[in-house]
Amino acid sequence: MAFNQKEYMQRYRNLPRNILREKQYRRDIKNAVLTHYGNGKCECVICGYSDIRALTVDHINGNGLKHRKEIKRRGTGIYHWLRKGGYPMGYQTLCMNCQFLKKISKREL
Repeated sequence: MAFNQKEYMQRYRNLPRNILREKQYRRDIKNAVLTHYGNGKCECVICGYSDIRALTVDHINGNGLKHRKEIKRRGTGIYHWLRKGGYPMGYQTLCMNCQFLKKISKREL
């Protein structure tokens, strides 16, 4: 039987213990990034909402789409990029409602 590293890694990643570990790792990174950009709290900087399921990182200058295309990251990759980059300035933690209202007020939609 020939060794196929790609198949081996696929099986390894799909082991239940590894799936759970990866989910927890992603949650921890998201929590760390949102806490940093939420001024030390994992909550919206505008309204104080703290349910992590509805919190997101917002580009303060409103150039998020352009920036995501430049760095070729989306989803959890953004949190990894921010953390590896030493938490660069220009971001804040917002809930989805406040981010949507911000976009409407700046006519980004």
